[in-house]
Amino acid sequence: MAPYLPLAAHDKGVALGLYEWSARTSSAVFEVVGHLEVLLRNALDRCMREYFREDQCGIPWFLLPTPGGEHG
Repeated sequence: MAPYLPLAAHDKGVALGLYEWSARTSSAVFEVVGHLEVLLRNALDRCMREYFREDQCGIPWFLLPTPGGEHG
């Protein structure tokens, strides 16, 4: 609670309210970030499957040798 007390003029009730608001706001943001992460991961997977022609070679792109890597 230490960071919230100065913002609340050292009123513990107000500081607790700020702390609760911060926790609710953080939870809401993490929900959105989680959805964004899934959308980005799926878009990246779709692009990688197309780039490595996964449908033609039959091997998932993430199991193929890395271009320019030790197998390339």
